[in-house]
Amino acid sequence: MKTILAGAAFLLSLSSCEIKVGNKVNKEQTAQEDIQQTLDFPLESDFSKEYLLENFWKCTYDSAGEPLAYWVVLPKNVKPKNIKPVTIKALGLTSIGDYGTIDESDYMDVQITYETLTAAQQPATWLKGKLSLMHDKILNQNLIRTKEGEEYVDVLTSRTMKDGNHIISRLNVLKSGLNFFMIRVSCDAKVYQKLAPTIFHTSTTWGLKS
Repeated sequence: MKTILAGAAFLLSLSSCEIKVGNKVNKEQTAQEDIQQTLDFPLESDFSKEYLLENFWKCTYDSAGEPLAYWVVLPKNVKPKNIKPVTIKALGLTSIGDYGTIDESDYMDVQITYETLTAAQQPATWLKGKLSLMHDKILNQNLIRTKEGEEYVDVLTSRTMKDGNHIISRLNVLKSGLNFFMIRVSCDAKVYQKLAPTIFHTSTTWGLKS
């Protein structure tokens, strides 16, 4: 059952979350904690070369020009839904790639967005700022420090939708100069455990052309 919202619409719904009070908050926090205790957070892939060749394809994007060109390795049943730039004002982001499962298998959504900053910032700080705007709860994270002193973070998050469903997402950041790019790979919490290896591989197997 495809319960995830499509692409930029999903991000927009995250940015317009209303503040909740009282018992509803407590119930939501309890649900989030229950989810956190049961979810895998793989840090390496067990996929064989043969499995990757049979089940994944490399998507190359350059429609928005060379500075925003990227590539991403996707499952063969995940295809583009929209690759035209869509501005998400509430988050300060522009969507440049929405991809989703096209068959009847468990639904997975892949979104790639970017922002052009006016001043240098740590990628990990930038990503956590966006998560705060989207009201995502961080369930797990892996901090990565480069030799140049830059800090990146690989993050697993949960978000409760208005219908009560929980959406699990894994997010990562890349940057080129002041252009910061975010990949968000999401699915319903009910199928996350099954999709966790694929979500990890997708959210970490991408790159920039510039």
